[in-house]
Amino acid sequence: MFATNLAPYIKAPMFIIQSLYDTWSIQNILGINCVYDGSLAYCSWDQKTKIHDYHKNTTNAIIDMIYKNPNINGVFAPVCANHVYDTMGSYYSDRFRIPAYS
Repeated sequence: MFATNLAPYIKAPMFIIQSLYDTWSIQNILGINCVYDGSLAYCSWDQKTKIHDYHKNTTNAIIDMIYKNPNINGVFAPVCANHVYDTMGSYYSDRFRIPAYS
């Protein structure tokens, strides 16, 4: 079920799509409830540090999978404070942009 465990057994080319964090992971994994209207502006410094650490750990897990599996040929891993971003009206909004190098 977990990509890090399954990837070594998949021989077909893979393209990873995984947000580095989103509202679901912030609330349900980290237990932080400060995201409002797609923004971390309401989060404390301590909460933002925990979110950043989660981001770093997810990034490192993806990098580790890439090094261990030559069949991974690409990754799209945005940082997004909205869960299921592409199904919401904000997907087409100029208000939300994925910054370069994120």
